Amino acid sequence: MPGLITDPIAIWLAVEPVDMRRGIDGLSMIAQEALGKVPCSGVSIVFRNRLGNRIKGV
Repeated sequence: MPGLITDPIAIWLAVEPVDMRRGIDGLSMIAQEALGKVPCSGVSIVFRNRLGNRIKGV
């Protein structure tokens, strides 16, 4: 699919739990503010919920 990162430069794991109801825009904002990483720059960022049983990637 066009627009998807097929070979990320790096994969970052956010260890602080996030609200899984957030969409792609909310998670991208967290990535930019807290981690200082821009999701469109070729990196993949993985978030987890409080229990640690779900993950979501940006």
